[in-house]
Amino acid sequence: MKKLLIGFAAVFLLFTFVEAPTSKASGKTVRVAVDNANIREEPSNTGTIIAQATRNDNFSVQDEQFGWYKIQLSNGKNGWIAGYLVVTDNGQKQETSVQQQQGTVTADSLFVRSEAALSGDVVGTLHKGDQVTIAGDEYGWKKIVYQNQEGWVNGRYLSTTEKSANDSTPAPAAKQDEEVGNFAYIVTEGTNLRSKPNMSGEVMAKGSKGERYPIVGKEKDWYKINLVSGDEAYVASWVVSSSKTDKPAQKAEPAKEQGSSLNGKTIVVDPGHGGHDPGTGLGTGIFEKQLNLQTAKLLEGKLQAAGADVVLTRTKDTHVGLDVRVDLSNKVADAFVSIHYDASLDKNVSGFTVYYNQSHQQKLAQQMNKSLASHIDLKNRGTVPADFFVVRENNRPAVLLELGFLSNPGERAYVTTNEYQENVTSGIVQGLQAYFK
Repeated sequence: MKKLLIGFAAVFLLFTFVEAPTSKASGKTVRVAVDNANIREEPSNTGTIIAQATRNDNFSVQDEQFGWYKIQLSNGKNGWIAGYLVVTDNGQKQETSVQQQQGTVTADSLFVRSEAALSGDVVGTLHKGDQVTIAGDEYGWKKIVYQNQEGWVNGRYLSTTEKSANDSTPAPAAKQDEEVGNFAYIVTEGTNLRSKPNMSGEVMAKGSKGERYPIVGKEKDWYKINLVSGDEAYVASWVVSSSKTDKPAQKAEPAKEQGSSLNGKTIVVDPGHGGHDPGTGLGTGIFEKQLNLQTAKLLEGKLQAAGADVVLTRTKDTHVGLDVRVDLSNKVADAFVSIHYDASLDKNVSGFTVYYNQSHQQKLAQQMNKSLASHIDLKNRGTVPADFFVVRENNRPAVLLELGFLSNPGERAYVTTNEYQENVTSGIVQGLQAYFK
């Protein structure tokens, strides 16, 4: 009985909350940015939980691996905490050295967060061309000041220049897109014309097949058009045909294959992993299964807008067997796309890869690779034959996409942005359209 009680007490102590150290180390420290954070024995989500910390607890950092921090607990022992659960403090702010540095937003839209972490609350949004003052820098995040408000943004989407406060030289004007001045021809009946250049924009009107609208701007894969009412709206470029010719609407006959090649096609979209299978981890702090599903749902909406019938192999965080996924594809699919994100023990490995298995799948893989390469800013690792079950046992045109390395800190920050998700899903849609032409 005595041994049993001792064992129970030891287990209990493993899961007790740990008080943060009262004194900071002279080096880097981290502060917990969530209500409860698990501290693990190893830098991995599968590591044994040895303690828990609460919001605003501070810990001195001993080491870093794969986006995890090795920290010292109040009892003198060490543990690991995921980087996305904390914000860092280098002990000495360097605002003086960057005070005169200016930044220009290069993304169409950029979230401003309350803290230098993906877990930080979104407190605002910046837009392409916005000018900000950079007041700090923490591991790829920039502390910015905009209209007297402070926040944190992903530094990847700021171009920086050393600039004095009195320098009022205007930024160079953006290059006008070649398609501005053309006409967008509606090729699918009931095409949505939206208030914003994304799938969440309110539907302002629906276009009828053969109608044309002047293109007055372009934001990524969306045309800004003038409606007959004089209002402006946005239409996805992949569901229309563009031309310089000002034809009467009733005579407009754009090629049916362009923008409508997915009409009536059934696309099975497979968000990899799920349920008890989290997918790649390697201590990145992000579950691949969740990101796979996020990408798949965004892709679903875009494919539907392009006229396709879409079937998801899972719609929530549940486990679905590989045989079930393949069986569904073999029964209904015109094409099968499996969504994944990659990982490596080497945190410097980066890029996207398109996998296939059978010869009849190679054309789809090649079209998909070409389209993705033109849409996303990642190293192209090529089109590769592989023995993955979901393509090996699939009788349909099928590909498995690895859309970036979560083990690479910079790439992880990039692929989890709204901009990347919009671009990569547009690339997949256009790859499918090219295949079915």
